[in-house]
Amino acid sequence: MAGSLLFVVHGMGVHAPGWEAEVRTKLEEVAGRYSGHAANPAGLWNDLELVPVGYDDILSDAIDRWRTNAGGIADFARRNAQLEGLDADFLEKFANEDPNFFWTHVCDVLLYRFFELYRKAIRARVAKQIVDRVRQLPNDAFDDCSVLAHSLGTAVTHDTLHLLATSTFGGASKPYGVLNSRFRAIVMLANTSRVLQTEFKAYDSVVRGGSRTSKVSNCSQFMSWRHEWDPICLVRRFAPDKWPTTFNWIDSVSHFREANVHGFTHYLDNPRIHIPLLELALGKAIAKPSERIDKVDKYEKFGGRLRKVPEIEALVAKIFAEIARLNENSDWATLLDVLRKLKALIEQLKPLIAQLKAELAADIA
Repeated sequence: MAGSLLFVVHGMGVHAPGWEAEVRTKLEEVAGRYSGHAANPAGLWNDLELVPVGYDDILSDAIDRWRTNAGGIADFARRNAQLEGLDADFLEKFANEDPNFFWTHVCDVLLYRFFELYRKAIRARVAKQIVDRVRQLPNDAFDDCSVLAHSLGTAVTHDTLHLLATSTFGGASKPYGVLNSRFRAIVMLANTSRVLQTEFKAYDSVVRGGSRTSKVSNCSQFMSWRHEWDPICLVRRFAPDKWPTTFNWIDSVSHFREANVHGFTHYLDNPRIHIPLLELALGKAIAKPSERIDKVDKYEKFGGRLRKVPEIEALVAKIFAEIARLNENSDWATLLDVLRKLKALIEQLKPLIAQLKAELAADIA
């Protein structure tokens, strides 16, 4: 049996049972890049158990109700949500212009942020999955557990873990308080905990790294990564400036391996992210120090030749122009409009990237 657990929490989009296979495959692949697992990448799972944490069925049920509402999207939103800073008529227009993107991705974020009923149900579901699994460990060993969350899942994880550490459960006062239920590590990719925060403020919660005796932190190490091209990370950026750096690692990356820079596995491909993630989750090194430095130093942005292709250069310029519309205080209408336009630009970019990759492979061959 594996000695450590890694809870993995998905983000927005459709996540059917088995969704974690893509993350598992990616972690196995990146582990195989290092001497500790090069001979047997699948051996990673001898020491680490990946535990998927999902809530997609709650969102799917809510979306079905929203789509079948006789009064339309705007009417449903006005009757069921707390729409501070969001125009219901704008939602109707957005959904009509790009229904697939709206119903499969954007709707998840809106439901969690503005619909309290579903937000509470998701938190309860996630808390139960984590607690039920930890209870199966000897002595409820939270310090053998790490959490990896992506996108919407970072806000869900943040809110759930703060609630878990500060609330009454089963008639007991704070049975999972920070002093006796400390995670080994919490890793956030494309952190949305400030964008989607409600009653639990991201900078004031216990979801942060600290010493074992800390009464204000629920983990020994906290990491938060954003991609510099990821629009989700530009509004209300997660960047606490007073957290102790000994226990908290807040940083950015800028690599380009897939057209969807927001993707879960795209983040995981970068050695600056997956090396500390795996070593924290395992509780031991996966590579020699010199090997880690070498992998990070030689990890290219995929930028030099990319910029020399005129068509790609023009699209990238348009992407930057859209991203430049966002800032710390951008409203929801602006954020959603930028996301919609970026999606269209990225769809144009995908075949060009694929063609460039093929040409590079042919050059190497």
